[in-house]
Amino acid sequence: MSTSGMTIKPLRSRIVKTSDGKGKGHYPNLANGLILNNVNQLIVGDITYYDIIDDQWSYIFTLKDIYSQRILGLVPSLSMEASFASKCLEQAFAQRKDVGLGGCIHHSDNGSQYDSKAYKKC
Repeated sequence: MSTSGMTIKPLRSRIVKTSDGKGKGHYPNLANGLILNNVNQLIVGDITYYDIIDDQWSYIFTLKDIYSQRILGLVPSLSMEASFASKCLEQAFAQRKDVGLGGCIHHSDNGSQYDSKAYKKC
């Protein structure tokens, strides 16, 4: 394909990550091998990056209940500050206020947003 000029040059953008400056905690993967039989057993946090214009990044923070596949929190942002992850978690609590999330496992990539003081306060 390269001889026909049909290759795509990979983007080499640097993604700026934020941190609250604290050391990262290590958490075991409690989701590994877990068999789900109801909602509110496992929620997964994720941050999706979008390059919108000339290396201007946009982010979407999500929290998803894995059993029901329902999005419990969704927060768009122009930065990766932990406060946006916290807002997403607050949305999840509001979605499940009737039954609560007590005993629910929270799984993430252990990014600094999920290890921040603000997130842990939620």
